[in-house]
Amino acid sequence: MTATQEERTLGGLVHLGVLFGWFGLAFQIVLLVVYLPKSKYIAGHAKQALGLWAAWFLARLVIGAITGTAGAAIAINPVNLFSGGFIGTMLVGLLLFGALGIGVLVLVILAMVKGFGGEEHRYPIIGDLVASIARD
Repeated sequence: MTATQEERTLGGLVHLGVLFGWFGLAFQIVLLVVYLPKSKYIAGHAKQALGLWAAWFLARLVIGAITGTAGAAIAINPVNLFSGGFIGTMLVGLLLFGALGIGVLVLVILAMVKGFGGEEHRYPIIGDLVASIARD
């Protein structure tokens, strides 16, 4: 079965939602709900995009929790502001957030290319998990 032009367009665009935070999440959910009974192609891409959105959200929470502990220490003792531990933690956090953002951007671009091209797509690592959780 080949995807129609509308399916290919929406199958590619749904992945952009990963980059647009809560608005993107709403877009992905609306597409999934509207097209689940109509198009397995769009629903499949929407499920994968939702999975990446959730994984990216959780990863940002974990990184923020790990590197945010330095902020709590400063609130208790402002002298720690200039300690090496604080600066190192913040730099590690910035590096992790940057690397994660670049990685997600690359994954989204690759998924969009597949979506616009009419091909099925599963993200590495989380794709099979999403497919097993989000069965029709």
